[in-house]
Amino acid sequence: MGILDKRDEMENKMLYTQTYPWAYKHFKDGRSNNWTPEEVSMLTDREQWQNDSLTPEEKNLVMYNLKLFASAEALTQDNIAMALFPYIQDGYARMYMMRQAFEEALHTDTFLYIVDSLGFNLKEIYEGYYDVPSIKEKDDFLISFTQGVSLDSIDISTIEGKQALFKNMFGFFFLLEGISFYGNFAQILSLGRANKMPGLTKQIEYILRDEGIHVDFGFDLMNTIKQEYPEIWTEDFKSELNAAVRTAVDLERIYNKGSMQKGLLGLNAEVFDQYIQYIADRRLDMLGLGAFYGSENPFPWLGAAQDLLKETNFFENKPTEYQTKALKMDDF
Repeated sequence: MGILDKRDEMENKMLYTQTYPWAYKHFKDGRSNNWTPEEVSMLTDREQWQNDSLTPEEKNLVMYNLKLFASAEALTQDNIAMALFPYIQDGYARMYMMRQAFEEALHTDTFLYIVDSLGFNLKEIYEGYYDVPSIKEKDDFLISFTQGVSLDSIDISTIEGKQALFKNMFGFFFLLEGISFYGNFAQILSLGRANKMPGLTKQIEYILRDEGIHVDFGFDLMNTIKQEYPEIWTEDFKSELNAAVRTAVDLERIYNKGSMQKGLLGLNAEVFDQYIQYIADRRLDMLGLGAFYGSENPFPWLGAAQDLLKETNFFENKPTEYQTKALKMDDF
């Protein structure tokens, strides 16, 4: 019996066997990674924004990324809880998916905290979906993968139904969380390396630690489905997924031109294009599709930082690495 095969619901509630040990491991990893956005002070960020410590290009980078996160995070919580959850027939996997749904809500709350702390107009940030063509194109492309999956829209007893569900997971875990978000993280963390927007940078480090587990879970889930239902893994289907990766990378290239403008921090849009290709190749290998860009990682420091985030005991570091004074608007 596979992870998508319908069974008595009580079986999903009686956790006396672990068919998929990786699912419980991801839940425990996520459980140990508790945090709240208010633990990070945004005081320095607000001061830098107001006293012109940031160049116009750096401010543009921040605004682009906040507008992207505003719309993209709105897609994630509903998709994991409402579209994917009902189809997964394993209690431990469901435990992790509920943990992830909470974290997606936490990331949205973090975005709201950042916007409020910096004194931005929330409505204007959300309207980036309509006002910035590259953001709308990215979101609409991702929505094309995640929409249309509900309990009454597909029949996963068929090959076509399983492929439709897999495409949702692919758009969600691979294209959105695995590629798009990592490009945005790289831009903000590059800003932080120049001692700009330290609070925002720390929030992204928090989120990045969550997202790393999201991606690992998603790829374990997709690879399990590949193994248990090999009939879906046709050459035509693999070609369709490969084409989607190329489209996603092209859309990231367009986005990078807008977010980077003339270049900043000694970097330019082309360097981030290279990073996106590098990340795409890593994801392709993880799913057994085979890398096809062949780009090197232009940010070796970023890979090291991500590895450190995974390996470091989260709670041991919080007292020394994170400021805990929350921003109060009447401080100004």
